[in-house]
Amino acid sequence: MAGRPRGLSRAGALRESVTIEAYTDTETPHGRSNSWATLATVRARVRPLSAGEQYEARKANRRSAYEVVIRHRADVTTDDRIVWGAFTLSITGVMNLDEKKQYLRLTCELGTNADAE
Repeated sequence: MAGRPRGLSRAGALRESVTIEAYTDTETPHGRSNSWATLATVRARVRPLSAGEQYEARKANRRSAYEVVIRHRADVTTDDRIVWGAFTLSITGVMNLDEKKQYLRLTCELGTNADAE
């Protein structure tokens, strides 16, 4: 299919289920409450970054790095995180993959943004 980024034209390319969580800070009768709330559960392609990309990430003192590709959403930011099975991934970058608002490329690293629960 023309216009789709490489590797996403096949049926089933977005085969993983991931949950996007947003950090919330709310006022309660007992003070402030900080937690992660589900923003959406979506289909995704998740892959570890290549050896060269991993090397660059390590030079910047980053943890294991991943690329997560999802269908375009306007509400995903670097303040959010991805839960993929038993892994929690901090979103370190958000890029409109094809400049047509069809897909987002999320660069992520193992661990949470604020390590808060």
